[in-house]
Amino acid sequence: MGLGSDLEDLRRASWLSLDVIVDSAKLAGVGLKKTSLSEWFNGKTIPSDPKKFAYLVDLLEGQASQRPGHKRRTVQEWEARRKSASRARQSSRRSTSPAASEAPALDTPPGLSPGEGDRLPRAADVAKAQRLLEAMPPESRWVTQLRTQPVFTRLRDEFQDPLYAAQVVIHSEIRRFKDSDLQAAYDSFRESLDAFVAALGELEYDEEKGLSYLPLVYDRDASLELMSSTRKVFFARFESLLELLADGNLDSV
Repeated sequence: MGLGSDLEDLRRASWLSLDVIVDSAKLAGVGLKKTSLSEWFNGKTIPSDPKKFAYLVDLLEGQASQRPGHKRRTVQEWEARRKSASRARQSSRRSTSPAASEAPALDTPPGLSPGEGDRLPRAADVAKAQRLLEAMPPESRWVTQLRTQPVFTRLRDEFQDPLYAAQVVIHSEIRRFKDSDLQAAYDSFRESLDAFVAALGELEYDEEKGLSYLPLVYDRDASLELMSSTRKVFFARFESLLELLADGNLDSV
């Protein structure tokens, strides 16, 4: 799912209307407008002010967490999602190819009419796996760079933007696999991807230089360790998913 859809789900879970959100923000000295909120929730625009966004998600999570079964996300996790969505949208605008977020979902394999895919679960899974490998080609230059870069003190757009774009595809286009083992591996992979992207959220973006860098802060070593550890888990789970595909689970891929 995209950031807008996730925000709208969180708003519904909080039971807060736009008017209540605006009024609460006003009392806290935060300027939020109904028009802006509406565009954030429907995915038309991406929040650009991290402070206003942090207030919003903290307010909504605080209310939603009172409901049984709600899994709360931290403000830091939400901020990583915001940065990811923003960078992916910027990347798609700079690209001459169609934006990944606008590509059609592949619940039904190409060449099959709606409903046929349900009778051919293997074919449906092949189509989704192909879309996954298109979004994140294992042997691509940018994937190789992310896998082998010693430390993330700086990271160029050409390596970072495709990761954010792939995360959008993975959350918005590739839903559930029919095969239960494949679905379990995919869920684990997607969770580790989100953790890795969240860790990269520690980087500050320099638009003029076209790269992100880790500022000189007191917890710099901890940030580097977090990026390194989440990267290790992510690629381990990515390899496990690829091995599952190669072992004959989806021999058409």
